[in-house]
Amino acid sequence: MSSPSPTHRPATRSMTKPTGTPSLGRLTSLDENNILTVSPERESALSSGSELNDTARSRPRRRRSKSILASDVEDEEEIVLKETFWARIARVYELQRKALHSSIGFLALAMYCAGVEATSVTPFLLYMLVPIVAADWLRFNYQNFNNFYIRVLGFLMRESERMGWNGVIWYLVGAWTVMKFFPKDIAIVSLLLLSWCDTAASGFGRAWGRYGPSLRPGKSLIGTLSAAAVGSAAGYLFWGVLATYKDEYFFPGGGSAETLSWNPKTSKVSLGGLCAITGIIGAFAEQLDVFGLDDNVVIPIVSACLLQVVVKYII
Repeated sequence: MSSPSPTHRPATRSMTKPTGTPSLGRLTSLDENNILTVSPERESALSSGSELNDTARSRPRRRRSKSILASDVEDEEEIVLKETFWARIARVYELQRKALHSSIGFLALAMYCAGVEATSVTPFLLYMLVPIVAADWLRFNYQNFNNFYIRVLGFLMRESERMGWNGVIWYLVGAWTVMKFFPKDIAIVSLLLLSWCDTAASGFGRAWGRYGPSLRPGKSLIGTLSAAAVGSAAGYLFWGVLATYKDEYFFPGGGSAETLSWNPKTSKVSLGGLCAITGIIGAFAEQLDVFGLDDNVVIPIVSACLLQVVVKYII
């Protein structure tokens, strides 16, 4: 049989001779047409994929995801650079979110002074939970609705809440629990600690927390001390001003000092001591981590439990 022409390939698997491959050795040979023929041993090595893996490792990898991520970071940096001073302050310190967070404390005080009973508030809190939970369920299952929701209310949400449950849900759960199971004055003070201590700790901690030691990730000593100071002031505002003296002035609702859990006439602890204890409890609850639960649940419930124990069994 005549030798095959150069335009035809032999039946044996072949490949053009690569350069810089001295390890081929006995595994390959050149036929009469100068075509590199693969021996059976090399054929089995190729079929096993070992050399293909070596080739793949030597090949440069595509970095599509990294380039996309880099472009996203560049866009975000460009947006940040275009921010005004006050816009940056509002973003870093979450001013809109904290304003809403703090307003709940003033609302609780207003309802107390107006004589609104807890039994009329707790059903309303449950009614509010229904549409908010339903909206989150829709967000998790329908991307278009999630995009619309974030476009409208995203300025009040943290990044973690955009991918998880809304913090308002935990706020309502915590408020409902203390209003349902604790005396009115204990429940109101617990809501004040949630509303104001958490805001103070977050604000002061973001601004100056780096100058002091860290208690745990995300919690600084400076933030905790600010929460204690604000908690003491909240205790004085309620027990020292509104609850104790409101019947003697112009507040129509609620009861007198005799109906409070802490009675200044019979208690062994003065008003100043009670306010200091309240601040310590608020600071402790604010930095406490209970199985990773949301602060909006932990702070009011832990504060109410500790205040109830202190007021009823200690002082």
